[in-house]
Amino acid sequence: MTVFQELVKVYDANEAAAGKFDPAAGYTLLPLGHVSVKVEIEVAIDQQGNFLAARALPKDEQLTVIPATIDAATRASNPEAFPLHDKVKYCAGDLLQYAKTAKNKRDFETAHQKYLDLLTMWASDPQTPPEIGTILKYIQKNRLVSDLAASLSDKKLIQKVEKGEPFVRFRVDNPGQQPPWRDINLFKAWTEFYLAEQKAENDDLGIDYITGDKVPTTKKIEKNVNALASNAKLISANDNANFSYRGIFLNDDFYSVGYAQSQKMTHALKWLIQRQGIQKDSRVFLFWTNDRNNETISDAVSTITRGRPLSQRRLRLIEKEKKSLEKVSDTGQEVAYNYRRRLKGMLGDIEIGDNHPVNVLFLDAATTGRMSVTYYDLLQTDVLKANLERWGNQAAFIRYFGGEQRIVIPNFSQVLRAAYSTGHTGERFNTVAKRAMTRLMVAVIHGRSVPSETFNAIYRHVRHPKSYDHFTDWYRDLIYFSAVQNYNSKGATGMSLDKNNHDRSYVYGRLLSVADTVERTALYQLKAQGTNQSDRETTALRFFTNFSERPATTWKRVWLAVVRSYLNRLSGGSRTFFLHQIDEITNLMPPEEFASDEPLSTMFLSGFSAQNEANHMKTTKQGGDTNDK
Repeated sequence: MTVFQELVKVYDANEAAAGKFDPAAGYTLLPLGHVSVKVEIEVAIDQQGNFLAARALPKDEQLTVIPATIDAATRASNPEAFPLHDKVKYCAGDLLQYAKTAKNKRDFETAHQKYLDLLTMWASDPQTPPEIGTILKYIQKNRLVSDLAASLSDKKLIQKVEKGEPFVRFRVDNPGQQPPWRDINLFKAWTEFYLAEQKAENDDLGIDYITGDKVPTTKKIEKNVNALASNAKLISANDNANFSYRGIFLNDDFYSVGYAQSQKMTHALKWLIQRQGIQKDSRVFLFWTNDRNNETISDAVSTITRGRPLSQRRLRLIEKEKKSLEKVSDTGQEVAYNYRRRLKGMLGDIEIGDNHPVNVLFLDAATTGRMSVTYYDLLQTDVLKANLERWGNQAAFIRYFGGEQRIVIPNFSQVLRAAYSTGHTGERFNTVAKRAMTRLMVAVIHGRSVPSETFNAIYRHVRHPKSYDHFTDWYRDLIYFSAVQNYNSKGATGMSLDKNNHDRSYVYGRLLSVADTVERTALYQLKAQGTNQSDRETTALRFFTNFSERPATTWKRVWLAVVRSYLNRLSGGSRTFFLHQIDEITNLMPPEEFASDEPLSTMFLSGFSAQNEANHMKTTKQGGDTNDK
């Protein structure tokens, strides 16, 4: 089963929703033979075809569903008309007087005549709704441009009208009736009319490669499937010289798609992207299934990817839940808590046993006009759920806020920012991040480790605290790295301090953390006594990178500086506590390992962060350093 067949199945399963708008979402599954465009002007006429008013549409009202032929839906510079709503150059018979050259005049005449012929043909069909004939009466008066110029107040918009540029939509003033762009009966009327016309015009039927049936086929596939790559088409070919195919195919039989199936395929894909697509630059990540798990799965993946779900229903539930929670200080406590709660809740809602596979589809614009499928797979629901749960259970680290334990789980976007967002995160970051997101997402949904290039990129970034402008940003990324390392080790590194871990790098990380905490605690106590102390990096952070490369040598320098300058300034209880910690930690390593200058592994970061959080919990309870890390 190909992705095209799966998309057709999506349309067939949801065909009853075509043309029905979700008020909260503002979009719909497009009916066959329709497209959505942004319209700048709305014209109202009465039931006799007389002009009433025109208004410029605000941006939140511009998206409009309009009837379309396949030629109009794929038009570029060629004049092909939409049958009802279109640009002024097609609809206006009086635009000719504004033509500045003979070429302009020919273009306007050709465009308007095509529009008029198509609208007249549709209006003459007995099954066509009467408002189409009413709109035709107004069009035949050739007054559109003059009416718009007299009604609109925006001079720039009027100038665009006189050039024939903006889209215009029409409605008949009839109380109680839906406007044409929301009228399901009108949608059905055009679809039935256009499909019937296609059958009448296409005596020689072709083979639809999706279904295998003999039907009217098309080589033209709609664009604007993904709003961030609006000109890209899912299927395209313009190799008239037969160079690419080297004689494998005869004539143009390299692909053959039925018109109705191509519409279902592209409209279903557009609808899925609008409903549950996860965007990263020009790339879109889609997860869907043809059962009741569909929304829950897409929300769970979105939460792991971006930290928040996609569906309007879930967003409303979370907003309600947030209002019911007691407000806390802005430390990230509530964010971390809610993220874990809703992730666990969504994964718990995924039902197993219906044997409906999950479609996994990643799309990007390979060129301006071509959309590429960068990844496609089918996963069983239970496999996907188990692998998402693994991320929620293992890609985690415990932090302490106000002495209370909270579990932090980074989402994919946070992981990628920790890895690649050095300096200004502009176009280069977006390009790198979308590719890394693809590899990261594929790895996690298949239960594999975070890719080494991303893991190592975070490590290289976090190993240099001085590359950050703010300590809090560095410490945040350090926690994210520790969580990712715990995921890659399948939970072996632990979400919190492991006092029985004898790994040399982990132990050295703990030592450096104690030195950092001693200095911070001393500075805090001095400030509490009224001493003027500047905010600066601790000795441990200034030597952090050197420590990872030459731990034994660097540790002697760090600890000597801390002993000389800060240890004796602590209260007696604090000094005894930290000296006991140092002895306890150093006893975990044999003397020969403790004296070695061999570079440390990535485990030293987990040791540092775990010890730091443990110390932070203790000093907070003792009334020591309560600064948010």
